[in-house]
Amino acid sequence: MIDRRFQRILLRLEFLYKQLTAEEEYFRYDSEILTYEPVYNAIDHQLILKEHYGEEANLNYEIFRDSFKDIKIKNGFVMAGLEFSIMNGQLEQMKKLSEQLVGLIENETKYERLTQMVRNVPPTSDILPPQHNPYLVVPFIITILIRNK
Repeated sequence: MIDRRFQRILLRLEFLYKQLTAEEEYFRYDSEILTYEPVYNAIDHQLILKEHYGEEANLNYEIFRDSFKDIKIKNGFVMAGLEFSIMNGQLEQMKKLSEQLVGLIENETKYERLTQMVRNVPPTSDILPPQHNPYLVVPFIITILIRNK
C-alpha cells in the first residue's frame, strides 16, 4: 500500500534528521571550539585570505605545524573530519529517500490523473482496440479492468 511506503520514508527521514542534528552538535564543537579558536590565534589569516582570493599564498604544512603539535587541536581536526563524513553519509541517505518520496508522489498523481481520465472514457463497447497506437494499449487495458471490477 502506498500510504505505508510514504509513512516508512517519512519516519526514516525524521530519524536521519534527528541523527544529523545530533552529529552536527559534535561537529560544531570539534570544528569551532577545539580547532577554530586556537588556530585562529596561532595562524596568520592573511595567507588564508590570499589563497581564498586566488593569490599566491604558499600555504603548506609548515604554517600549521605548531598548531598540530597541540593534540587537542589535532584531535579536533580528526574528529571534525570524521563527523563531517558521517553527516555527508546521512545527507546522502536523506537525498535518496527524498527522491523515493518524490517518485511515489509522482506515481500517485499519475495514477490519479489516469483514473480520472478513465472515468471520462465512453463505455467499453464504444472503445476500439488500440491496434495502431501502442501508447493507447495501457489506458485501454486499465479502462477495461476498472470498468469490469
